[in-house]
Amino acid sequence: MSATVANAHRVTIVDGRVIGSRCSSCSFAVSPPLPRCPRCGGEQDAQDFPARGRIWASALIHLPVLDRDAARTRFSYVDIENGPRVLAAGDGPAPESDYPIGAAVILCETTSSITAIPVGKD
Repeated sequence: MSATVANAHRVTIVDGRVIGSRCSSCSFAVSPPLPRCPRCGGEQDAQDFPARGRIWASALIHLPVLDRDAARTRFSYVDIENGPRVLAAGDGPAPESDYPIGAAVILCETTSSITAIPVGKD
């Protein structure tokens, strides 16, 4: 598996898998991959994770730009199944009820971000 990462600080999805690494000493998982574990300093082994998980936290952000109405964007931290916690944008300004804590989501990569889409939503 190979992937070119344009931004080393951005989560990347390749063939439906989140690219990351796991510490060979303490098993802490991260995405994007790092050379050393942020928890214990141990060496990291390349690993990929399923692009699905559960909402850990979520917020709807309102950002007014100049004199226009506030743009609304949802951001969620997602606990990847057996993997790291990653930050993802929501699928548009959906209502809070679509992104409750513990809700199952799948992650997909867009041109500008990783997007969390609630499972069972069209």
